[in-house]
Amino acid sequence: MTDLALHVGMSKTGTSTLQRALFRNHSQVFYLGKYVPSKTPKGCRTEEVYQWLQPLLWDLKAEVDVDTHRQFFNSLRAEHVAQQQIPVCSWEALALSPGGLFSQRLERLQRVCGDIKVQFTLRNPASWITSSYLQELQGNFTKRKPQTFGRNAYIGLEDWIELHVAKRGGLGQWLNYAANIRIASELLGRDKVAVLLFEDLVADADNFYRDVANFLGIDAEQCVELARGYHYNKRLTEADVAHMQSVQASLPGRMRWLLSSQTARRKRMAENSATRVSTPARMQLDAAWVDKVADATREGHQYLSEAFQLNLRGRGYPL
Repeated sequence: MTDLALHVGMSKTGTSTLQRALFRNHSQVFYLGKYVPSKTPKGCRTEEVYQWLQPLLWDLKAEVDVDTHRQFFNSLRAEHVAQQQIPVCSWEALALSPGGLFSQRLERLQRVCGDIKVQFTLRNPASWITSSYLQELQGNFTKRKPQTFGRNAYIGLEDWIELHVAKRGGLGQWLNYAANIRIASELLGRDKVAVLLFEDLVADADNFYRDVANFLGIDAEQCVELARGYHYNKRLTEADVAHMQSVQASLPGRMRWLLSSQTARRKRMAENSATRVSTPARMQLDAAWVDKVADATREGHQYLSEAFQLNLRGRGYPL
């Protein structure tokens, strides 16, 4: 049995269903996190699990006492291995970690845990960008994300993309999932890495969850039953976006928003949605950005198509 399985996203690929419905409830999974909601840092199962994972996944400047960390992990999993449970971690932001940091994370986990597997779920990058934008837009309006949005209640799609590209030093450095998959394959072995597609989930959810189960070595039909019909993230509507734009356009409105609590912002958003019938918000990259994204990801997609026998062309990925 694999010692540890790590699901790394990407975000906006059915991650919430995996985390909330499947991993935390499957009888053959010992789930270490991410839990949502959670009162522990990073959504870890316990404070002790967080302290154990902190230097392995997040604080890479910290030294790792391999013997102490291995002892904790072995004690953690001993009872659950006897019950034929596989320890699973899931943090969707890890898929787009800068390559050097991603490699460090896997190396540290491997040194401590031994035999590990990594699962990626990809999404057509043009679609992923627009979906991620709407998610961050919603999160900023209720929670505020000053590192990206500053003091703004709303920023446009192209401005948001430019901010992320600048932060990562280039579009290819931001959309670096193929490079990280290659790193994982070279470090762990090709058979220890699974690459699934969000588009396959949309086309045939039951088969997608069977693929997840088969990779983890757990009961597939239980996976299908646990995940069937679940969809956790409320979609942003056109009315929601219009409300954000109106707040941003008004200096008094923006100041009220800045001074409001998260609870007050959520309430105002809910009240706005309740009084207006609206369709789900949709965004589309303009032709220039579509070309830039294709140029930044094409080589990586060619590698993935060959190495993992993925039908990326059939799913509309740039090749």
